[in-house]
Amino acid sequence: MKKILILLLICSFGFLFIPVLRSEDTSSTRSVEVKDYPMVVTDNSDKRPSSFVKLLTPQLIMADKHVPGEFPVFSIGKIEGVELMLIDQNQNGSYDEIGTDLMVFNKSRYGVPVSSIINLKNKLYECRVDPKGESISLKPYEGKCAELDMVSGFKCPSQLDLLIINAGDVYIDLSGNKKALVPCNAYNIWLGYIEEGTSHVAIKHNQMKPIEVVESVDKDGKAIPTGIKWGAAFRFEFDFSVDDTDKVKVSFGSIRVYGSTDEEYYNFSPKITPQVEVTDAKKEMVNKGAFCPT
Repeated sequence: MKKILILLLICSFGFLFIPVLRSEDTSSTRSVEVKDYPMVVTDNSDKRPSSFVKLLTPQLIMADKHVPGEFPVFSIGKIEGVELMLIDQNQNGSYDEIGTDLMVFNKSRYGVPVSSIINLKNKLYECRVDPKGESISLKPYEGKCAELDMVSGFKCPSQLDLLIINAGDVYIDLSGNKKALVPCNAYNIWLGYIEEGTSHVAIKHNQMKPIEVVESVDKDGKAIPTGIKWGAAFRFEFDFSVDDTDKVKVSFGSIRVYGSTDEEYYNFSPKITPQVEVTDAKKEMVNKGAFCPT
């Protein structure tokens, strides 16, 4: 029979001590710092209009009004080294209405809807705006995220001046960013805007196929950005009728222009006047003409 040697720890008082090993709890939740940034509310209502903030808001673009709106009351400050202006767009005294009130970064001529998560210098933060516009709180975002590239795959003669994507209470401006870090989610365009000289066109919100942003890595473990191809080729849809003389009549007001992911373009200026060719069953042209806006 094999003997088993048992080691006991016995103190000088004769008590038997059985040592108990405890492992340190390394799974404790790491504290994430919340930073508060002061904002200063400025009311220039009693001053000259030249002191008002002039801003081309998303609502103006959607309404095909391209003269900047004027806001005498606003809140200004700086967060993470970035200049920020808060606009109480509906002028109800509250600056924290997500999707309604506006954030203007680095004196941009466009406003982006207040969002629960924002991207600053390609870092994500949970964001809370004080209803009175007197402060803004930021906390580093710890959820899943990935880079999104919507610029490289955009096929169009002109560049995007404004591109805001949306998922729930998150609104992120991708304008000028070839790649931008965003929370993983299914996004859609909330508003796009292209301007070149006196010409412009808007991209309607929630009209395209959802953009699924997910974490993805290559064989070397390097993150792969989510990218899509969109824009041209464009598709025109419209109502038409053929009279007894085989003359084709097109309803100009019914024209709809779609991109390759079903995003819709609208509010063209100047009005679009595309050439139209009518072909028979053999695809031979039997007539042609142009849309004539009235």
